[in-house]
Amino acid sequence: MTKVFISGTNRDLVNFHMAAHEACLDLRLEPVDMKNFPAESKGATQASLDHLDECGLYVGIFAFRYGYEEEGYGGGSVTEKEYGHAEKNGMDPPAT
Repeated sequence: MTKVFISGTNRDLVNFHMAAHEACLDLRLEPVDMKNFPAESKGATQASLDHLDECGLYVGIFAFRYGYEEEGYGGGSVTEKEYGHAEKNGMDPPAT
């Protein structure tokens, strides 16, 4: 089953994240979302990028919030790092 990484700030876009999650299930894809990650000692950014590496598709949901910036990653939110990592690895997001 293909894993789909769903990225973006969740506080302002809960309904969109839920819709993306449901769409994945309807298409028999496995949604991967940061809110479902187990507790990990490596930090939010690294954990997120590691999970992203296990996925075949990337979906970014962006709007009003910038997201959390974790120290030690040269600036940029976790969401921004996910986008850059996906793009660098050829996981260009679908056009919106």
